Amino acid sequence: RTNPWTGERIRDLDISRHSIIVLVKRKNKALIPNGNMLLKEIKPLNTKKHNLRNSFLWLVELYQDDLEKTNRLIEEMYKGKVYGLPKCGTVEEVEQLTGTKLYEAWQNMLKTAFIRIHVIGAALPSGLFEEISERFACLDRSAVINPQKSRVTESALEHREITEHSDISQGKLCMGFSCEMSGNDDESLPMMVMGDIFGGGPYSRLFSNVREKMSLCYYCSSGFNNKKGVLYVDSGVEHDNTGKAEAEILNQLNAMCSGDFTDEEIENARKSIINSWKGVSDGARSIAEWYFNQSYSGEAYSPEEQIEKLMKVTREDIIEAAKSL
Repeated sequence: RTNPWTGERIRDLDISRHSIIVLVKRKNKALIPNGNMLLKEIKPLNTKKHNLRNSFLWLVELYQDDLEKTNRLIEEMYKGKVYGLPKCGTVEEVEQLTGTKLYEAWQNMLKTAFIRIHVIGAALPSGLFEEISERFACLDRSAVINPQKSRVTESALEHREITEHSDISQGKLCMGFSCEMSGNDDESLPMMVMGDIFGGGPYSRLFSNVREKMSLCYYCSSGFNNKKGVLYVDSGVEHDNTGKAEAEILNQLNAMCSGDFTDEEIENARKSIINSWKGVSDGARSIAEWYFNQSYSGEAYSPEEQIEKLMKVTREDIIEAAKSL
């Protein structure tokens, strides 16, 4: 294998380094701002737009119900804020893309993007970071975005309920709860445990009570985004059971706030979280994702270190986390 720009032979160990160097060196050749081409050597812009549009439509068709209800919840909770916008854009925005817009976005990314390089393996390629720094030295990087300054979610001042009607047999009930959190471990770890007890799995209170005991829904679970401080509940219900399901979900949350959960439930939640963390080292991708996500907290903790911190979360911490929603 050779570097397409220099013709130099690339050793296996150097592939990542040369890929990054080539990417930066191509900055003046990769995009042509004439509205017709995306890549000089590859395909016309219209072809790429067509492929991207079809990908959007395929995803919408495949996951229509899940995407629609989750996106609508986030859209309403964060109306007027960046987080409320679709992260992959929309079909309409794809249609409006031009070569000029792509070129400008590319230039902006080179100047402002937060870049973290993960080297995963037995050896560190010689001179890797020095060469990368040299290639980026020609760029103005004074406006790099700091991911640690993620804006916390403001507490909701009022309860809002939105009902939308569709010609479907199974209704979708989505509920969102916000708290002022920015990814700090002291705040997010208790909330993580609380969320797992509340609706994290088949042992959770939502599954065992709302679904199993009361048969109010086909499924019922919760998720938590510690970067934005938002916990959401996702369930599939019969239309006639919507009110009952909502009331019981809130009842289970109130139980968490009052400490009405057992030590066994705490232990089950800890085991579930720990098992997922122990799987991080199974592959290079999961290792890279783990440490990339640590970028938001300011300090990089290994899975083993996080497990130690998780074990220190107390019942009182869990109760306070629930009350903060």
